[in-house]
Amino acid sequence: MLAGSTADVGRLNLAARAIRRASGELSGPDRLYRLPGGRTLALAVGDHVRIRTNDYRSHKSRGKNADVLNGYPGTVVAIHGDRSVIVQWRRPGANGPALVVEKVSAAYIAVGGLSHGTAMTVAAAQGLTADRTLVYGMGLDPHTLYAAMTRDRLSAHLYLPRTVLESDADRAATAHPATPPRNCTAPWTPTPPPCKATAPTASSAPNPNRSPRCAPASGRPPSRPRSRRWPRPSSRP
Repeated sequence: MLAGSTADVGRLNLAARAIRRASGELSGPDRLYRLPGGRTLALAVGDHVRIRTNDYRSHKSRGKNADVLNGYPGTVVAIHGDRSVIVQWRRPGANGPALVVEKVSAAYIAVGGLSHGTAMTVAAAQGLTADRTLVYGMGLDPHTLYAAMTRDRLSAHLYLPRTVLESDADRAATAHPATPPRNCTAPWTPTPPPCKATAPTASSAPNPNRSPRCAPASGRPPSRPRSRRWPRPSSRP
């Protein structure tokens, strides 16, 4: 899920987490972590998270541990008794994507090292690709909206808040839409106009080699017959 502002991303993450908790995708009780500014972060096994602080561990451990870098999306796979969190994510490897598992401490989380990661800003999603993208389009300019709607492999869905864009007075004045909603998931196929073939008159015999003027299979309207151009009269004697 993508949005334009950090505030919208926060609201989307809370709503998505509530849905995932109700559907059973999160297991175990929530562990609360205090963050800078008086905020709190609730984590449970199965939560989608994002790394927010760089920790170059490969150099410190001589290659035994992987670097924990800002922007990495991951999943919480375990929470220990000392409140440390085990995060798993994928990273490119020599033989394709590989799973990486690293532990982050409660002190790391307390300084803002983790955040919920189901939703993110469009700026943070630059260069990322997903099968399906859900875009909250309120407040996005055309350039940002284009970047958001091109992050998908299969489909991208744009959502706008009707309660913000339309008031009760607007809905009372316009009533229901005059046209039914179109199924945007079905492929669009042009419908050719009906063929209006005129019957031959007595003065004009039908030509078997000439078909009536109809729209071609591509759905384009028939071209108009070209008007004959007569030579202009010469002004010279």
